[in-house]
Amino acid sequence: MEPHVSIQAFLQFLTDPPADRVERGLALEQHLDRLAWVRHEMESAFDGRDLPDPPAKDYAATRATLESRFPGFGWYHTVSKVGQEVREAEVGYGDALDDLADIQGDLEEFLWRWEHNSHDDALFHLRTLMPHWMGHVRGLQRFLGDWLW
Repeated sequence: MEPHVSIQAFLQFLTDPPADRVERGLALEQHLDRLAWVRHEMESAFDGRDLPDPPAKDYAATRATLESRFPGFGWYHTVSKVGQEVREAEVGYGDALDDLADIQGDLEEFLWRWEHNSHDDALFHLRTLMPHWMGHVRGLQRFLGDWLW
């Protein structure tokens, strides 16, 4: 499946998630799994043209909208230094709403570039932002494991 198809489906899901808590969580889990796979489908060349940037995002409005659509989402625990300094790991915190808002923002930027600039430009920027949005995808996947079950 082309990356933009999975991304469009995810963004559409965020606009109208199922009302049932479990159904909403399972559907989100499935979309996140697809997004995790998208990173393997990001082959592109650098588009060196001087292209416009997408419009600015309103993080607060995005977060408020997501909060109304995903009640019960909020803070969760994380562990720092996973895989390194194992005996010195510290408990940290993640925020499921922030995860959703940041993923949505990065993917909306991708889709804007896909539709207005070029596919290569969109894929290049998505790959550049991958550590950010994939970090949120992984955090949200861990959160959902506890939230659902």
